[in-house]
Parts: sequence; C-alpha cells; structure tokens
Amino acid sequence: MFGEFDRGMEVQISYPVSTHVRFYRPDEVRQREVVIHSARDLVTDPLTIAEFMRRPFLLRSRYLVKAFEPEIRQWRQFYWGST
Repeated sequence: MFGEFDRGMEVQISYPVSTHVRFYRPDEVRQREVVIHSARDLVTDPLTIAEFMRRPFLLRSRYLVKAFEPEIRQWRQFYWGST
C-alpha cells in the first residue's frame, strides 16, 4: 500500500501521540480516519534543508502524506511510516 495512494482514498490509521524523537512511544497511539489528498515520496523528492530544519526532531519516514481529517475538520500532514 505504501506507493499506492489515491486522492480521495479514506484510510484509518494509528498515529503516535508524539512524533518527537525523545518522546515517541510505540504503545501510545490514537486512531484517526483521514482522506488522502497527496503523498510525497521523499526518496524521489527529498525534503529541502529548510523543510527539515522547521522540525528537526520529528520522526520521519519515506512518504509525507497530506490528508483531511473529517472528525476535526482539519488538514493534517504526516509521515506514513510513523503511523
């Protein structure tokens, strides 16, 4: 599924309570339902230095996903492998 993102696809994910490298705990997650808008493959389109430095202590993985979370009516951006 990692490379198979379709716009408008609804998925349920388990997302960590904290994605900071010092506070991450794999047993602390919350369920979210999101609607995929886009996915960026960071192997083919890496983060710029400025993008990385905005949040240098964030856990990251290969795919940066932009999605809408209907329950709270907000856009979210997250790293797919950290879910």
